[in-house]
Amino acid sequence: GRSLLVLLVHTDTGGPGDTMPQMEIGKESWLVSARLDERYVRPTIDRPPPVVLLIGCETAAPDVSFAGLASQFRRHGAAIVVSTGSKIHSDQAVPIAASLIAQLGEIDAHAEGCFGEVMRGIRRRLLAEGHVMVLTLTAFGDADWRLAP
Repeated sequence: GRSLLVLLVHTDTGGPGDTMPQMEIGKESWLVSARLDERYVRPTIDRPPPVVLLIGCETAAPDVSFAGLASQFRRHGAAIVVSTGSKIHSDQAVPIAASLIAQLGEIDAHAEGCFGEVMRGIRRRLLAEGHVMVLTLTAFGDADWRLAP
């Protein structure tokens, strides 16, 4: 089976002159993208690489592209990272994440699909439900990656 890592995060930089992205992982607790490693993404090699839902403000739009959170998650073992390219509010993030989780869970038990097709279907469905924020979702990884139920 596959694993899913869901992160609804607040992102920022370290302050004036510091362009290194970081995400808040607890009250007043920050993880700088450069310190992200396998322990956070895929703690043991016997676990399958996860699909990561990295939903928060500009998680796909860093000032320094190679240091971005989505890039770091991919570098450290995520199969696919779905992230956002603009500022969003928590009242948008929660329903989008819940819909993504539900729709990934609805993959037919007798059919496999590639992630690109599944993502296209998710975008269409969420946009039809009025979630315009779905237009900012970006998936990093192999669009042909096969999703098994």
